[in-house]
Amino acid sequence: MNAEFTDATPGLINAWVPGYLASGSFHGTLQLQGTIAQPLGQLRITGKDLRAAGDAASLPAAQLLATVDLAADGVKIELRSTAGETLHMTVVGSIPWSGAIGVDASGRFDLARFNPLLEGIGRRISGTVDVNAKVAG
Repeated sequence: MNAEFTDATPGLINAWVPGYLASGSFHGTLQLQGTIAQPLGQLRITGKDLRAAGDAASLPAAQLLATVDLAADGVKIELRSTAGETLHMTVVGSIPWSGAIGVDASGRFDLARFNPLLEGIGRRISGTVDVNAKVAG
């Protein structure tokens, strides 16, 4: 089975999650084969120039790439997201049908980017959050 959607706009996303997305678009592909007991395939979603609605609209537009590969031994995931020059996040790993999980997350967030959300309540924030995490077991 193959499926694809192109240029999914905020209107489609907001039908499921009202008021969430102000602009941008999604593109996705799905390829499945095998059986229900042993599916094989890939789901790939890209998001371009995604901008939140409401107070979060002042944040930089986000770019997103998510890939899920279904294989005989389990699932492999890759998620990459950026928003401007100072917000980056990556999650990569594998989740086997049996055995140990191995997922790594890394990223960097400049907290000052969130000040437009906080200034309305008289707050400001500064600093950087560096993410370096591993899920295993």
